[in-house]
Amino acid sequence: GLLLPVLGDAIVGVSWTLRHEMLFYTFFGLCIVHRMLGRIILSVWFCAILLNMLMRWDVSESALLKLTLSPFNVQFFMGMAAAWLVRSQWRGVGRPWFFWGAGLFILIGSAENLGWIDGYGLSARWMYGFSAMAMVVGLVSGEAWFANAHTLLSLGRASFSIYLFQLSGFGAAYKVWEQTGLLAFFPIWAVYLSLC
Repeated sequence: GLLLPVLGDAIVGVSWTLRHEMLFYTFFGLCIVHRMLGRIILSVWFCAILLNMLMRWDVSESALLKLTLSPFNVQFFMGMAAAWLVRSQWRGVGRPWFFWGAGLFILIGSAENLGWIDGYGLSARWMYGFSAMAMVVGLVSGEAWFANAHTLLSLGRASFSIYLFQLSGFGAAYKVWEQTGLLAFFPIWAVYLSLC
């Protein structure tokens, strides 16, 4: 409901990410209120996440510690690193970054699908995070082109709603495939593409 740190699953399953975002924006907001205090808190938080990744503390009984020390949070710092790279005049050389990042992201996702890596493991946080960071830096380099791409801008504005709806939407669309009996006549990749 209120996206407070609680043990157990959220009512809307994919909204678990919002808990992490609320925590990040709370800490990042401190940088706006008091820059030095915010930087100190973000630095301590980053070090605590890294320590937890190394030491693997058992925080399963505390919803707040589980949320705060989650390896998923390290990706917020990668997002800040992307912003720093863009502000540090990397824009001109960044466009190839998108292709390198996208290629790496696809490779990592394929390795996860083949069972070669654990997509929820510690190494995946770094691999997915760095590849996404590279894509963001590369996309910002092409931002002038995107400024006139109204369809892409509309998709961007709707992306979070799409994200929240995806599981129930996929489920409903798959049921339509199932109930119509069309599953027997189409290859699985065609069904997958239609769901996308």
